[in-house]
Amino acid sequence: MTKFCCKACEAVDVKLNVHHLTYESLGAETNNQLCLLCDKCHSEVHSQFESNIIYCTEKVISDKHFLQALFDLLAKYHNDVSALRDSIKKLIENP
Repeated sequence: MTKFCCKACEAVDVKLNVHHLTYESLGAETNNQLCLLCDKCHSEVHSQFESNIIYCTEKVISDKHFLQALFDLLAKYHNDVSALRDSIKKLIENP
């Protein structure tokens, strides 16, 4: 069985919303015009300036993925400050 998750934070076993990346073909959307977001991420996207909903959605997703990558580095290098600093620098330079 396939597990669906939030595209931004990758949460599973939560209520997911079908989020429209554009309203140009409302009612006749294609899969690439939609994505699944949890309530929290969906609200975050819609709290942004909505004149460019695709940009707002991509920004929230990108920010969540960046934070997850940062948390992963902190967990991996918590005892090696030098390696942590170098890894964070690489992450920032190549997000």
